Amino acid sequence: MDLSTNSLNDSGVIKLSAAVDSRHSKLEILRLSVCNLPKKCCESLSSVLSSQSSSLKELDLSINHLQDSGLQLLSTGLQSLNCKMNTLRLSQCTFSERSSEALSLVISSQSSSLRELDLSNSDLQDSGVKHLFLGLESLNCKLEILSLSFVLFSSCTSPCAHLPPKQPC
Repeated sequence: MDLSTNSLNDSGVIKLSAAVDSRHSKLEILRLSVCNLPKKCCESLSSVLSSQSSSLKELDLSINHLQDSGLQLLSTGLQSLNCKMNTLRLSQCTFSERSSEALSLVISSQSSSLRELDLSNSDLQDSGVKHLFLGLESLNCKLEILSLSFVLFSSCTSPCAHLPPKQPC
């Protein structure tokens, strides 16, 4: 379901979350980019991700003002044993390096099924990128694609320096 560029507010996301969380819902893809979503909506979405009845596998929240606190809420659902999320797009969601620690825990979690993560256009800085690379080193990490387009970090924070020797950069 693509609801991108709709002006959803908290109540709209709560109603949508209830529908997606229904045991009758078979929705696997939800696109909510450019919906002017506040960080508070992440609590409802986190609840959906951690629900046993949810079949959601792809979520696009790009270009919303979720901030670090919104990602903290979302990461709780992403770490749930019930979460089936494969693809998460969070480009231009006004995250800073503080969000990287939470995401590192998500991608290194044994329960995580996340295969693709888009953090393009985020202000992660060197410390945030280093946190992500630590998550990539985990044996539990199933991530195959990490998009960091337009994320500035110094040359001393090379992604290749943190990958095991047998993996291509």
